[in-house]
This record gives sequence, C-alpha cells and structure tokens, in this order.
Amino acid sequence: MTIKADTEFIFSHKLCVENAKVQSEQIYISKAMVLSKSIPQKVCTFADDRRDGEKNINFLRRKKKTLLKCFQGSPKIVYSYSKNYINSSYSQIILKTLPIRFTVKFNNHFAIIKTYK
Repeated sequence: MTIKADTEFIFSHKLCVENAKVQSEQIYISKAMVLSKSIPQKVCTFADDRRDGEKNINFLRRKKKTLLKCFQGSPKIVYSYSKNYINSSYSQIILKTLPIRFTVKFNNHFAIIKTYK
C-alpha cells in the first residue's frame, strides 16, 4: 500500500523600495522538487473559489496576495543601501521573505494552508 504525498509548494516574496517609492514587488510560487519529511502546521484558511478544472498552482498564483497575508510572520531579510551626494541622496531597501515550503488542502469550500518547519 502506498500513501500519496501532498503536493508541496514554495513561496517567496521580494519588495524593493527606492527613495521612499515602491519600485517593484515580486511574489514567487512554484512546486517543490523534493518533498519535506517534517509534519506540516496549519497557518491559515481562506475561501476556495477554484474555477472548474483549475490546477492548484494556478489557484495559488491567483490568490498570491492572500498567501502573502498568511505568511506575514515568517522570517525575512532586509537589505538597506544609501548613498549621499552633495545635492541629493539615494536609498534602496529590499525586503525578502525567505522561501516557505507549504501545502494546500481543499475542504468544504475552504483552502487550508499548512507550512513545514
């Protein structure tokens, strides 16, 4: 008897601010190549409004802002750079969310997100 493993995904986020203006925001979601051996812990739940025949990865990409809220408390790295000139200055701040391994289960019109430690 074989047990079917859940599909695991990896989430990461990068926000770049230059001179107090948001220059870019990137959210990455992809399938994990290697499965985790640890036990997942529930992080959040949100409405399951998948379209007919929509794949899980496409649903997650469509809900990327909701996923970002789910992973607010996850570890982040901040890079800060500034340069001062005689008449002006330049600053850049990059906020990166470290890659998070997670799985999604669909149950009674809800998507349940669980992360691996």
